Amino acid sequence: MSDLWVRYPGTDWVLRGVDLTAEESEVHVLLGPCGSGKTTLLRVLCGVIPHVVPAEVRGTAQVLGTDVVRTPLEEVAQHVVYVPEEVPAGVVLPVVYDELRLTLLLAGKDLRILEQVCATEILQRPVDELSYGELLRILLTKVFLEERPVVLLDEPSTALDPSSRCELVRFLDELAHRYGATVLVTEHDLDYLLPVADKVTVLESGRITWSGDLETFLSDVARQLRCLSPLVKVFSSRRYG
Repeated sequence: MSDLWVRYPGTDWVLRGVDLTAEESEVHVLLGPCGSGKTTLLRVLCGVIPHVVPAEVRGTAQVLGTDVVRTPLEEVAQHVVYVPEEVPAGVVLPVVYDELRLTLLLAGKDLRILEQVCATEILQRPVDELSYGELLRILLTKVFLEERPVVLLDEPSTALDPSSRCELVRFLDELAHRYGATVLVTEHDLDYLLPVADKVTVLESGRITWSGDLETFLSDVARQLRCLSPLVKVFSSRRYG
């Protein structure tokens, strides 16, 4: 995206001149506090803004050469999958098996794949009985099955226990570094993503204040940024101090 400005009706600009590039085969982490514009940025990239959520958009936003602001949403969705923070928003059918079966049918894949990617005991469970972590796991399974080249995740670690966070990291690693997907993840802190992140961008008040590779981020600026937790500061000082 280049010089991207976005504002909702009756509000001030949420994104202010954002320039951002995310490459294939990388996990790109977008850090920033609440209200910094992280979710709005993802909504533009997946076409939700302006096709579903009304907003004024100026500048350029492209995914794989496609102008996502001016291209119909159904065409953008062929290349981009968006996992919102409100996980149930990505699940439409009442039973896990039916949800994943629909995903496979739409992707033209063999239904027997389900047995390889999802535990049998969870397939027959009602969606409304699943925990947040289990719901997220189902959505991530859908992402894997659909094989779309660009994956956007909005604060996926919310309400996850440490074990589930480790599972999420393994999934992101495989998705980007084995299958070549472009993965853009928004978060408040970097702690659990340290083993898998390739690039880091910091967004504050709608503007990018820092962007680059993880090594440079940790060695040069980590201790100066407010969005980092003490754990990351310790990690940085041990690695480069």
